[in-house]
Amino acid sequence: MKKLMYLAMAAVLLMACDPNGRVDVPGNDKKALNQSASKALTMIGGSATQVDKDLLNLGFTKTILMEGAPVRFNQSAMAQTTPEPPLEGRVYYLLNVPSRWLVMSSDDEMHALINELVESKRVGIIIKVEYYDGKLNSASCQVMVNADVKGVNNLFAGASRSLYGGMPKDAKINRYEAYVQNEQSEEKEASFNKREDFDAALASLEIGYARENCRFEADGKGAFYTISWSVLDSETRKEYENKGVLPFCAGSFSIFDEANIVID
Repeated sequence: MKKLMYLAMAAVLLMACDPNGRVDVPGNDKKALNQSASKALTMIGGSATQVDKDLLNLGFTKTILMEGAPVRFNQSAMAQTTPEPPLEGRVYYLLNVPSRWLVMSSDDEMHALINELVESKRVGIIIKVEYYDGKLNSASCQVMVNADVKGVNNLFAGASRSLYGGMPKDAKINRYEAYVQNEQSEEKEASFNKREDFDAALASLEIGYARENCRFEADGKGAFYTISWSVLDSETRKEYENKGVLPFCAGSFSIFDEANIVID
């Protein structure tokens, strides 16, 4: 299978859920994250023009990288232009993150930009896509947010629900597994085979981590997604402080076609 959707958001560091499901970030930021997750599984092989339109309508801006010196993501120097349809090759879509993030070469510069984002209490999202023959071939995504915003755990719990709910209507789940390890207790890692049980366990997560994997088939093709995060503890917060970095959350979820499935 040629088509692959990969969405990655480096380690997720979260606080406990607000019991009312609220999260203190702008509604448009939450919408951009949730709709990106909910559409991810049906975007595989979709029209590049339509994907581009959908992301721009959610408030993303786009840029490209050109040949040049190595930078973050092991890519090249940034171009000052944006691609126009027909779209081909690698394109970056950014929300609340300046394009210079893609080419920063020093930790001090990166830390300053992280602090700027944390202080704004906005959700920063970077989506990297690969277009091939006018279709979406692959994508990866990173998200960052202030670790102290009220109900921040709900931001990622909502993305998990959107991802699960965004499976194609004819999807047949072959394997679902989720895990929660609450480090506030002495209990071992708890595992779940039902989405609703995982959702309930996630709501009570204090310090620890959670991970969700799902393998399914749709339209005769197999696919797999995974999403994971861990709760920011006092030691990690101190490490950030020692580096002059304000506490932030960064999350990850990935989607693969059947040919690229790897399950721990």
